Amino acid sequence: YDESYYDAMYKTNIEGTANVVNVALTKNVKKLLHVSSIAAIGGKPNELITEETKWEKNQWTTHYGITKMLAEREVYRGIAEGLNAVIVNPGIIIGVGNDEHKSLIQLFKRIATQKMPFYTNGTNGFIDVEDVAKASILLMNSEVATERFILVNENISFKDYFEKIAKILNVKPPKRALNKTNGNLFVFADWLLSKITKKKRGLTSENLKISLGNFTYSNQKIKKQFNFNFIDFD
Repeated sequence: YDESYYDAMYKTNIEGTANVVNVALTKNVKKLLHVSSIAAIGGKPNELITEETKWEKNQWTTHYGITKMLAEREVYRGIAEGLNAVIVNPGIIIGVGNDEHKSLIQLFKRIATQKMPFYTNGTNGFIDVEDVAKASILLMNSEVATERFILVNENISFKDYFEKIAKILNVKPPKRALNKTNGNLFVFADWLLSKITKKKRGLTSENLKISLGNFTYSNQKIKKQFNFNFIDFD
């Protein structure tokens, strides 16, 4: 969620997806599964977001979300040209990983070393990486096409999320709430620090607005259509 990477996100998410769609059409690929994101759906805080939620640009729209939405449109363009495709929209993916540069690993490290003093009361959708894989395989082996499926196990607050991580790591959870006022101060400080050190941004204005919003996603479509059971969040 750093708008300074917009050009790279545009090239990767939109142009990259267009290339994949074009190759799939040219080579008569039997079926394409596009792993999108809940960011591509849009929606607003304090409303139930479903696969039918109409995308519209609003104050919570991120540059990342725009590129993911436009990537989906490339898939729908392919479908209109005869491509057999299905889309999944995972929430925040959690699970085993060994890449120290990934945000999930960095988060665990910061909480483990007590370098995460703040939490937010914003809510978002989470899912286990194994559930994303299981649902993807299920959809690829099914006759379902031209549809999208939200993949979210639970909608929980970031405060609860951080507390669950801290409990497992046997450390104290972040104690201070980040709000819009002090959050903007930290965003500015982070921007200034990145200019001086040339390091990647840790907290952007887009990070902040997403983490403060109460976003709630429905997982009823995949559950009802395939009797899908998710891995317990804890």
